[in-house]
Amino acid sequence: MRDVIVVGAGGGGPVVAKELAERGLDVLLLEAGPRHAHPREEWTHYENDANHPLTGFFRFGPADRAKSAWFRETPQSSFVMQLSGVGGTTQHYFANSPRAYPGAFSGYSGPDAGAYDTRHRFPFPYAELVPYYEWVEATLPVQTAAMGTKEEVYFQGCETLGIPVQTALTTTGDSYRPQQNAILQPGGHAGRTADPRLLIFPRSTGCTFCGHCSQGCMQPVRAPRNQFAKRSTDNSYVPMALTADVWSPGGRAAELITDAFVTRIHTEAGAATGVTWRNREFLARKATALLRGAGARTVLRVDMFPVPLHVQSSLRTGLDPRTSVLDADCRSRAVDRLYVADNSALANSLGGPNPTLTTQALAARTAERVFTRVFGGDPWVRTGAPVVSTDLRVSRRLAELGL
Repeated sequence: MRDVIVVGAGGGGPVVAKELAERGLDVLLLEAGPRHAHPREEWTHYENDANHPLTGFFRFGPADRAKSAWFRETPQSSFVMQLSGVGGTTQHYFANSPRAYPGAFSGYSGPDAGAYDTRHRFPFPYAELVPYYEWVEATLPVQTAAMGTKEEVYFQGCETLGIPVQTALTTTGDSYRPQQNAILQPGGHAGRTADPRLLIFPRSTGCTFCGHCSQGCMQPVRAPRNQFAKRSTDNSYVPMALTADVWSPGGRAAELITDAFVTRIHTEAGAATGVTWRNREFLARKATALLRGAGARTVLRVDMFPVPLHVQSSLRTGLDPRTSVLDADCRSRAVDRLYVADNSALANSLGGPNPTLTTQALAARTAERVFTRVFGGDPWVRTGAPVVSTDLRVSRRLAELGL
């Protein structure tokens, strides 16, 4: 029996997998979509090839692109910019990583307190999440985006309006600031040339300014997977989870299984005990067999695509059981030992910023709660030092594993 089963290798699940594998637990990470283990063989920089909702390699569907995308029913006519595969939507996000506004949390009493979602504040103060922000920011790492001429011109425009510059990571008022991004800074020839002969690792490191963030990051050429510029979880947390035995004393490598669509969470005496997964194509085959059994000569499959960005808060954490599915530890109120660590656990819209960094900080906090409260371990975020996801031990082990 596994110690922990993590369902979904998107923005939050791999954080939990890495943190608990680092502490020596037996972790199984399940992902319904593809692995994309060799992106230079599987991806291109063409937008339609990547993000076409029915045929793109970032569609919501199985690894085999010859098969149909998965059907996703939504209550309204819309397109959900969602995908399957290791890394989840971090594969096509732009890695913007601002922190949530303090007003989105309990205990906030600033002059603008009424401007936030006061009915669904996070069930703990902003200060409690700060160490986990710092932990995740150091692990990914999150860095201030490289500034160019266009940024300087924009900032000059802010200054003419009298808007102050923000120099801290915590937002306390109206201001402008350089963006915090989970993208490695350009090094070597990166950012200084367009010559592809020079944009090869290790002559170039970090962001090469290729401009194709939403088609997945595989730059620089020849870099180990955990040295790719954009710190999507397929490039950061998943490699760390899979190699935890080599970079963490007492760590245990997590196991990743892809094309594993979880269909059921098993419970016993009110506690989660396991899961059942299968490929969704099973359902399509069964449906086809049923229709043919009813006399159909031809069966046509139509996969209508569902796009809101930043789908979140559907299983929100909170203090009031009447308005929240999860308690303050992101633990299910209905099923013991069942924790949620993706965007759905967010209590509210954070005040407006991109949600991934907050999801990952919350996931790190949840992992610590699981380790201390379920397995009797000691907390580590406030006393330990995070290992950066670009650690060379991870790179060497990935090479040994052929990943």
